[in-house]
Amino acid sequence: MNDIKLILLAGFGTVGLIEWLKGLLPKVPGIVWRIVMPVACIGLWAASMWVPVVFWGLVVLASTQLGYQGFVQFGAEITELLKKRFGGDEK
Repeated sequence: MNDIKLILLAGFGTVGLIEWLKGLLPKVPGIVWRIVMPVACIGLWAASMWVPVVFWGLVVLASTQLGYQGFVQFGAEITELLKKRFGGDEK
């Protein structure tokens, strides 16, 4: 895999992994995530070199987490806003 692809996948994987962990641990302060992020980046990079199955598994986890946040939650928010605006729940 060339360097640019590896950098992008590791970065994408790190963001998704951090977001997933934030969902599991919602009370952790933001400074902790700022400390964890570079460690996770290095860990994902190392996994890509030595344990590719783990790397790809984490990238898939990150993709599903970010996809869920980006599409499902955003879609639900838009639906709620439209219902409020146009009175979709009235009987």
